[in-house]
Amino acid sequence: MRIPPLALLTALSLGACSPLTSTHPLFTVADQTGPPPLTEGVWVALDTNCTRDQAAATPLPDGCEPLAVHRSADGSWLVSGSKVEDGVQHTQTIHLIVAPAVPTANADAFAPLYIVQFSPREADANDDASRDARIYGAIAPVGGLPAQEIIFFDIECGAALREGPIDGITAEQDAQGHPTHCTAAKPEAARLAAQRAAIENLGNVDQSRMIFLHP
Repeated sequence: MRIPPLALLTALSLGACSPLTSTHPLFTVADQTGPPPLTEGVWVALDTNCTRDQAAATPLPDGCEPLAVHRSADGSWLVSGSKVEDGVQHTQTIHLIVAPAVPTANADAFAPLYIVQFSPREADANDDASRDARIYGAIAPVGGLPAQEIIFFDIECGAALREGPIDGITAEQDAQGHPTHCTAAKPEAARLAAQRAAIENLGNVDQSRMIFLHP
């Protein structure tokens, strides 16, 4: 799958058939406990058009589309990328909350898995979701922390609920009993969904990586 400029968010959830959502934000900046898990700077997504060797080239080849990842003044994360439509380059910035998806040993510890919350309206100007609606994905740091490489994936309803219902998540199903939409009402439910989705995505980790390039 070719990953577009705002690869992190598209791959996290916008490309999912039935991503986990909520009607209002479940996480705030206060939930971003522990040290910052990401290295701030320029990142790229690795895929068949942007291999690890190509990402190391200067200048970046056309297939490697950079993303700027930084903390905002209020503590949330900003992800910015550019895309060209009808010959015009547009820059898009999306606000993220990146909170631990599993308990940590102490308040100063990194987590092995993080849940990512963002607005579908920010990620896609054509989305008709309410302004309070949120969508969820997850990232798993690779190697040392703050991370300079991550695995990213969507929290798809089918993967999250395959082992059974989760208290705090309501789901709609199709005629075959497959979840077509799922909504989380509380943070603990979203965290458990992220943990289950991470296990379901273990076979796809080589297709969903991003690496840090430089500050």
